[in-house]
Amino acid sequence: MGTYEHLDIDALHQHKQEIEQQQVEIERLLKVKLKEAKGDFVRELRAQIEAKGYEVSDIANQLLGRKRGGGAERTGSYYVDPDDAGNTYKRGPLPQWLKEKMLAQGFDPTVREQRDAFKAEHLNLVVG
Repeated sequence: MGTYEHLDIDALHQHKQEIEQQQVEIERLLKVKLKEAKGDFVRELRAQIEAKGYEVSDIANQLLGRKRGGGAERTGSYYVDPDDAGNTYKRGPLPQWLKEKMLAQGFDPTVREQRDAFKAEHLNLVVG
């Protein structure tokens, strides 16, 4: 910008008002762009969480420091392998035994619908 010394008081006030209006518009656009970027990030993060077989709510709770206490007794429902009661699955990433059983039965463990179908057809649900 050049010097403003040649401007009179009214022109300086007008110029200051124009700059303030530009700042307001820049702040508005910045808020919009930040909201869009956050939405994009959330969608990417959700896709990554689901691609790894985790539940979004479970990861969110861990990020927020909720529901910790590892080794606590099971609460809620979970699945049991009818061939080996020691194999259980509640949520989160699929354990290796479950992936192997799915593959052996022709199911794809990376497809949510197939995981759900396998659990319904080949595992016992224990309601807790």
